[in-house]
Amino acid sequence: MAQKVEAQGGKGANLWDDGSTHDAVTKIQLAAGIDGIQYVQFDYVKNGQPEQAPLRGTKGRVLPADPFVINHPDEHLVSVEGWYSPEGIIQGVKFISNKKTSDVIGSDEVTIVRLISKQNMAQKVEAKGGKGGNQWDDGSDHDAVTKIQVAVGGMGIQYIQFDYVKNGQTEQTPLRGIKGSTIPTDPFVINHPEEHLVSIEIWYKPDGLIQGLRFISNKKTSRFIGYDRGTRSFLQVQDKKIIGFHGPVSIGQD
Repeated sequence: MAQKVEAQGGKGANLWDDGSTHDAVTKIQLAAGIDGIQYVQFDYVKNGQPEQAPLRGTKGRVLPADPFVINHPDEHLVSVEGWYSPEGIIQGVKFISNKKTSDVIGSDEVTIVRLISKQNMAQKVEAKGGKGGNQWDDGSDHDAVTKIQVAVGGMGIQYIQFDYVKNGQTEQTPLRGIKGSTIPTDPFVINHPEEHLVSIEIWYKPDGLIQGLRFISNKKTSRFIGYDRGTRSFLQVQDKKIIGFHGPVSIGQD
């Protein structure tokens, strides 16, 4: 879901808007002059096709900085830092992706503001399956999910266990469900930071017991685990990665 944030800097001059229907920003070209940022120009990708927006500002005789190139789809822009004068003229800019940070382009000696991508804000979605059992919540302060281990029994999904990474350290959660004598399936391994979990397909019965699961990352899809019986649903949020789980536990995993 796209979210429009307030423009920072001056309120004068001609307003412009590249829109929010692109898949990603792929390149940013800037030039700085003695009065601040002279111009900016963005490259996007939309429906698999590259698009270059018009140059915003005045080209003049300034030399452009090295472009900030974003290697979509493995990399995306997450934040922009900007410095502007009391008159509202942008003086300096820094770009941050999920993989790297640019140098400050221009001056960083005035007011700073940060524009943070909505992709970085955690959003809790409703748990699917049963409403009974003991509630659990792994939280949403992890950097990423790195491994998911599932086992299937005769009644459906018997248990599930998640590995996360947080501040560069690996964390394994408690096993959710009942281990019993079931044999676990091959784990779904996610190669963070180049790969992240984006969606989960879930099948569950009217009593809420989860019957089957399939995991989808930005690079691959797991085989189907369990039974495709009951109601089918998906856990996903547009333009976000999944970084944590919550739900109830009763008999098996529900």
